[in-house]
Amino acid sequence: MRKFILSAVFCLLFLTAASCKKYKDILYPPDENGPVVFVKVNKTDYQRTDKIYVTVYNYSNEPVFLEGCSPLTIGHEEKSEWVYQPLYLCVWEGYAKKIGPGKIYQEEFPAQGFRGVYRLAVNIHTGCLDGKPISEAGCGDYFAIYSREFTVGDN
Repeated sequence: MRKFILSAVFCLLFLTAASCKKYKDILYPPDENGPVVFVKVNKTDYQRTDKIYVTVYNYSNEPVFLEGCSPLTIGHEEKSEWVYQPLYLCVWEGYAKKIGPGKIYQEEFPAQGFRGVYRLAVNIHTGCLDGKPISEAGCGDYFAIYSREFTVGDN
């Protein structure tokens, strides 16, 4: 019920920025004047033989940046709290991935190693220098966005 109320309030406030249908898939940054950026998975139910397709949308007027090597973190609930870990283990952070205004970033990964209920988190950085790792890009701010929950079951 709480999600429904928050969704309805958000849709009324931001109807011109994003459709209400899309809100089911996102959590926006706390600043209502922040960029309109969200993450979406292609389904809510997966089998372990499936691939999970992820899209990050940037409907803001400014570029945003994702962390280089592992821009997605995957979370599962433990004791009523979401616990996250990088989707990929990295030796080096890699160059930041730039998503220009009106552009998207897409990634896919196998559901094979997962079982249960999950959601993805993506750290969105703003004001970064292009062509550098996040740690050297002089970014101004960052916030996390989250996908809707999805389930990976047995085949």
